[in-house]
Amino acid sequence: EDAAPGQAGLGEALDEPERRTLAALPKALEQLCRGLVCREAEARVLLLSLVCREHVVLLGPPGTGKSELSRRLAGVLAGVGVAGGGDTGLFFERLLTRFSVPEELFGPLSLAALERDEYLRRTEGYLPVAHVAFLDEIFKANSAILNSLLTLLNERSFDNGQEKQASPLVTCVAASNELPESGELAALFDRFLFRRVVKSVSDQDLPRLFAMVGPREAGSNPDMDGGGAGCLELSALAALREAAFRSVRMPAAVEGLITGLRRELRENVQPPLLVSDRRLLKALRMLQVAAYTCGRREVHPVDCLLLADVFWEEPRQRDDVVRYLCEHVGAGSSISLEQIQGLLAGVRLRATVTSDASELCLVQASSGFNERGALWCKDGQWESSSGWQGYPSESNPHWLEVRLPKSLNLHKIMLQCKDHGGFSPRRVRVRCSLQASSVSFGAGAPAAAEAPTAAEWGEPGPVMALPVVPGSGSGKTMKGHTPKLPVVTLWEREGEVPEAVRIEVVEATERVDIRISGLKVLAGKLGKPPGGEAQARQLLKELDQIECLLKSSSSQGGGTEEGGLADTQETVLQGHLWLSPEEREQFLAICQAQSAATDGVLEEVKRLRAALT
Repeated sequence: EDAAPGQAGLGEALDEPERRTLAALPKALEQLCRGLVCREAEARVLLLSLVCREHVVLLGPPGTGKSELSRRLAGVLAGVGVAGGGDTGLFFERLLTRFSVPEELFGPLSLAALERDEYLRRTEGYLPVAHVAFLDEIFKANSAILNSLLTLLNERSFDNGQEKQASPLVTCVAASNELPESGELAALFDRFLFRRVVKSVSDQDLPRLFAMVGPREAGSNPDMDGGGAGCLELSALAALREAAFRSVRMPAAVEGLITGLRRELRENVQPPLLVSDRRLLKALRMLQVAAYTCGRREVHPVDCLLLADVFWEEPRQRDDVVRYLCEHVGAGSSISLEQIQGLLAGVRLRATVTSDASELCLVQASSGFNERGALWCKDGQWESSSGWQGYPSESNPHWLEVRLPKSLNLHKIMLQCKDHGGFSPRRVRVRCSLQASSVSFGAGAPAAAEAPTAAEWGEPGPVMALPVVPGSGSGKTMKGHTPKLPVVTLWEREGEVPEAVRIEVVEATERVDIRISGLKVLAGKLGKPPGGEAQARQLLKELDQIECLLKSSSSQGGGTEEGGLADTQETVLQGHLWLSPEEREQFLAICQAQSAATDGVLEEVKRLRAALT
């Protein structure tokens, strides 16, 4: 027979019970998801928490299936539901309120023990002897039960009189409609390694929900579709965990990735998020189990995507975790591709020789074509037409489009700010077009020529205010001195060379018409820098370092080879048991985009090296 998912990479090291357990995991997952809509991601988190012997809290509005998932989780364990020993156990559930008393969770006091002057509880059938538990409205727990609950969740023990009673608790699933508000409840929240926000079924998935109320066979119950005999044994899961802890190693790339994530959350997230040593250690153990059950003896950077449901205190912080992981998992290190691109942009800037191309620039305006020549000259100016668009605004800007002949690359656009009275622009923004246009530019071009469509233009940059020197429009101040005119950099190349740059005026002084003059356009060409050979050698050295970073990140992120195992990002994602199909598709698209961007950076490195040599 073909190896079950999660076994292929482990070879002959598995014994028969481990093989059966790994083969049963996909069956258990299918049992959890059957008959539910949009709950596969939550089901995977719950099953992983069971395999890892950790706890999970589900946050979300009522009626989103939190309690149903918890009951199904107990159902995947063989024998759970019947009190007893060995591989049979108990499922316990309770709804907590502010007035809940310890007897509801830990059992009533033993009257026989009180007669002997002993303070003991009869715990049979209650939380201290349960293997799987579901506590609804967990954060309504009061101080009367909080201390015992904290010890039970963390240490798996219960103080029963003068004795410490060991608890067989494997996983506690908690649910709440709200986050904890007090400090003492924050300690309870920390006991749950996994945190998952459960949302209502989206509008686009409602047809799947509607289909559940159609005709069905007599005797069937859609709410019980997840039922079935348990396929996982408690002792086998314990053996699986121990095997994972013994055999799965943590490579340096993963250590660097997690270290960087912890630092990012502590220093760059508001409010700062401190990942405790206990939570970090539990997360590392979880990653070992996740890798082992996916058939690997080494944690892969892709496994770190699971930390998105571990490292957050508020739901919005999960977005920060996802963002960091998306940027760095593909790189396989704490240095992201964006940071490497920033280093390359610095080298490119110093390796670019600029020249004034204002006389060569081609200009098109929203009110027609420029008829006074290039706007760089003293008298060259452009004035928009009041009858064309009306007052300029962010939704209705007046614009100028600037481009250079094909032989030159746009590098920088500057504007010498003058006072044109009521015609003066006050605020502008810039956007770029990376696509070629069929528009014919230059003097004499027909006014009806079609401009590039909106789809060709990128997102606009930030709006910037323009300084104005009073009286500068006439070239003389009232005292007869020539004023010093401020020059503003409107745009400077950072990435790809655009086909055109559009300057959009979004606010004027007081008139509908806009007047602009003093525009300066610089063309850029790669070549040996002004510093001569010494600077060229320094830039070549930096390019070598950037190339090493790229290749190192690519090899770390793409997989490792040990014992015949060589996994790419795509292979690990597609075969990952603990990521839902939607999550796998999302991260796979990110990896493919990063791979293409990495190839582009390598090509840019080659071009720069050729220009410098």
